[in-house]
Amino acid sequence: MTSLSTSLDGMNQAVSSLNSTANRIAQTGSTPAGSANSNSNSNAIGGDTVSLSSDAVSLMNAGNNFDANAKTAQVSDQTTRYALDMFA
Repeated sequence: MTSLSTSLDGMNQAVSSLNSTANRIAQTGSTPAGSANSNSNSNAIGGDTVSLSSDAVSLMNAGNNFDANAKTAQVSDQTTRYALDMFA
């Protein structure tokens, strides 16, 4: 069951990463340029504090991580079934 729980933990981390990135993208422009919460990535026009290219990569990585962990869970389940069938 260790590989299954590891896969589930990895899937939860991927979802957390996806949610964090999605929130960061959704809040783009909500902090005015030059305010205390604005960071060095802000542009002078809209005050956006998001780097769409790095966030797009983060979203793709989260999706890939989730898919990889889901496949690992599937393989773990199949392996367990095969082992149980051998002893039945």
